[in-house]
Amino acid sequence: MAYYESVLVFRQDLTEPQVKEKAAKFTEIIKELGGDVKSTEFWGLKNLAYIIPFP
Repeated sequence: MAYYESVLVFRQDLTEPQVKEKAAKFTEIIKELGGDVKSTEFWGLKNLAYIIPFP
């Protein structure tokens, strides 16, 4: 079985509880589609060096 790593990047104006809620939602979606989440890590709220424009 192949193992994959993913990093989720959210808007910086979200609070920590909102980020954890969204990460839990992604975990739920992965499990519904037959995947398995072995572990998660919260790296904290960080500012990126450059702005990522969203349409």
